[in-house]
Amino acid sequence: MTVPAFTLTVDELRQMLREEIRAELAAQPLPEAAPCTVQEFAALSNLSTDTIYKDVSSKKLPSIRLGRKILIPRAALAGYQQAVGA
Repeated sequence: MTVPAFTLTVDELRQMLREEIRAELAAQPLPEAAPCTVQEFAALSNLSTDTIYKDVSSKKLPSIRLGRKILIPRAALAGYQQAVGA
């Protein structure tokens, strides 16, 4: 009986597993109600992150703060785009 000719280090195996998990998670659609970060919201609304941060701080845009992270409901996107005219 022979041993396979290749060997993996623990770090290489971990990296392979991380990539597999990320690929599977990326393939699954997010629920419509899932909140998004300021960066994601800016990309979806085609506005700058500075504009989004400004509107969050002035309460023009609903948001939830978890520690240092700001989350914005995806449902707010349609109403926000109409209000801003984007």
